[in-house]
Amino acid sequence: MPILCYSEHSPPPTLDRVVDAVWSVAVDPGGDATPQHWVLPDGCVSLSAHFHERVIAVHMRPAAAVAFRAPCTPGEKMVGLRIRPGHQRSIDLAELVRRLDGQSSPRSFADAERLLCHAAARSLGDEPDARVRLMVDRLRDSNGSAVIRELAEASGVSDRHLERLSLAAFGFPPKVLARIVRLQVAVRDIVARPAQNLKQNLAETAAATGYADQAHLRRDFVALAQLPPSGYLRLIRDFRFLLGQPMSDSF
Repeated sequence: MPILCYSEHSPPPTLDRVVDAVWSVAVDPGGDATPQHWVLPDGCVSLSAHFHERVIAVHMRPAAAVAFRAPCTPGEKMVGLRIRPGHQRSIDLAELVRRLDGQSSPRSFADAERLLCHAAARSLGDEPDARVRLMVDRLRDSNGSAVIRELAEASGVSDRHLERLSLAAFGFPPKVLARIVRLQVAVRDIVARPAQNLKQNLAETAAATGYADQAHLRRDFVALAQLPPSGYLRLIRDFRFLLGQPMSDSF
């Protein structure tokens, strides 16, 4: 079966105010089956550039409240940026594509990442609404447990107006963003625990990440990730993750 290799690391200083991470994906073409891209919701916009001998396609995928699923193409290679929630207008996509057009062919993932980051840094546009930024920061700082009414009060708006701001920025209300933030915290906790005794691990994760109980964690996981925690662990079992470091393979 082809192996999906995933790498992510921090963005360069020129992008750290708008980008959570720089990432790369490579699909090893060996084997008969095809793995799937299965990206859990994180509130972020994903900007991806597909490479062959040059940039062949650039896509921007909006934030979503459900998992993104797509078949992998054996041999595919791409690099991307995970844009912070609320910053979807901070990078001018048309300007970025213009700056990538005609660039020399990357010879490695490091080259491709530098090319994309350089173009993105020169395509920065508007800052997000300060009230949206405050909402995102406080939800992340609280691991999704911040009270929405308190967020609205801190932003100087009503609950209803904060919901309108959230819908305009993400496509879903603040309560859904809070669930997404908490899910991401739970995922990191689940993956970090030993593989044995999944039931006990899930109970401990639920208690550590603000869920009422294990059943609550499982319901939210299924609703947002579209599979149970055990299914997610099976899905990523054969993935190769390089977290905190760039992809080392050449093109």
